[in-house]
Amino acid sequence: MQKAGVAGGIAITLNVISLVFAVGMVVMLIFLSRSVREVSALEDRLSGLGQFETRLSRQLDTVNQGVQSQFEELNRRISALVDQTTQLENQVAKLTGENQDMAERLQAVSEAGDPVLSTPEPPKEIVLSAPPPQPKEVRSEPARPANPVQFERTVSPDGKVTYSKVRK
Repeated sequence: MQKAGVAGGIAITLNVISLVFAVGMVVMLIFLSRSVREVSALEDRLSGLGQFETRLSRQLDTVNQGVQSQFEELNRRISALVDQTTQLENQVAKLTGENQDMAERLQAVSEAGDPVLSTPEPPKEIVLSAPPPQPKEVRSEPARPANPVQFERTVSPDGKVTYSKVRK
């Protein structure tokens, strides 16, 4: 009997230990399933970040292309302005050289002794200004020449001269 009592005690102990292991396994299974859900949620978020990165990269490329095109346009305009400035400088240098040549010629002529052509030295700076506005003149009709085709000369207040055909 003792053997049966000892064997029964060992069986109960083994059953209790098995029950504790089973409960432990169930608890570990619950924690493991929660961890798996959290890992899958993190994977979903990470895949969303990849898509976000792709969209952000495309938008940055678009912005970069826009900025680059604006820089290219500005460079083109600046180079055009530089070309125009160079042309203007060349024209000013040419005109200045011509003015100096004319002044030297006049100086040489005045030194030669022709008092009619002697003039004072031209100023170093040339000041350009618009002519003052002129009131419109009422003209009497001039005498017509014998030529059958006639033109009328008209001067506008800004100095432009135009010719128009006079109809008979």
